[in-house]
Amino acid sequence: MLALALLAGWWFFGRALAPVAAPTDAGAVLAAYRPPDLHALAVSPTDPRTVVFGSHRGVLVSHDAGATWSTVSGANGDAMGLALPVGSSTAYAAGHDVFFRSDDGGKSWTSLRPALPGTDIHGFAASPSTPGAVYAYVVGFGLFTSADGKTWSRIGDASGGTMSLAAAKGGASDVLIATTMEGVERSRDAGKTWERVPELGGAYVSAVGDHAYAVRGSSVFLSGDGGMTWTTRSFPRGGGALIAGSVNDPQLVYIVTDRFEVWRSRDGGSNWERAG
Repeated sequence: MLALALLAGWWFFGRALAPVAAPTDAGAVLAAYRPPDLHALAVSPTDPRTVVFGSHRGVLVSHDAGATWSTVSGANGDAMGLALPVGSSTAYAAGHDVFFRSDDGGKSWTSLRPALPGTDIHGFAASPSTPGAVYAYVVGFGLFTSADGKTWSRIGDASGGTMSLAAAKGGASDVLIATTMEGVERSRDAGKTWERVPELGGAYVSAVGDHAYAVRGSSVFLSGDGGMTWTTRSFPRGGGALIAGSVNDPQLVYIVTDRFEVWRSRDGGSNWERAG
């Protein structure tokens, strides 16, 4: 019964996100929305064909593997980070003076002012090992964690140039990976201490479970051990800007390019096809 309840909580990511009209017609390609930037990408933990995209104008969702997109009603604003925790009906979108939370699988969203010292949130991620726990990097104040998204405690510092945050399942604690203005940094102890990951350069990084994904231009980086070691693949189109994988199928990977093209690999980045 518990498993059924958890899956029901995430039903919206396969079915029930409330779309509104696209800029030209319902179900437009991503580029038709003319997003001003590319901030975040995530795949539904229950439906690998459902992909969520965050930009300065809010959240868009695709239910057909990235081919067409619709806006998400109620989650407007600068969505720099998306958190879709596995086995939970709670979802988050956070960014510049933006903090949206849904407690009913996305059927309704509430704009909140979290109990953080600032509202400029440049990194947001859900813990892959502790249900309900999340991390937030607040510009000028450091890295914070919460067991429930409501009460927060400061962990420590992170790079002042942090632009995005990912959390992968490690050994004794979560592995946090931050894309910064200076490159990619990794914390093996859930944010207490940090080290540079020079092989990734300035790649955008995301993670699900113990798998992590990174993209930089025509290079794709994959990790199956929580971001400790990486293998490299080629992205022939180039311009890769955002990347996300599926918790149900780690070989299924999506990329959004700097031209807002959506590409998909079914074999862990060895071969790619245009999705939208």
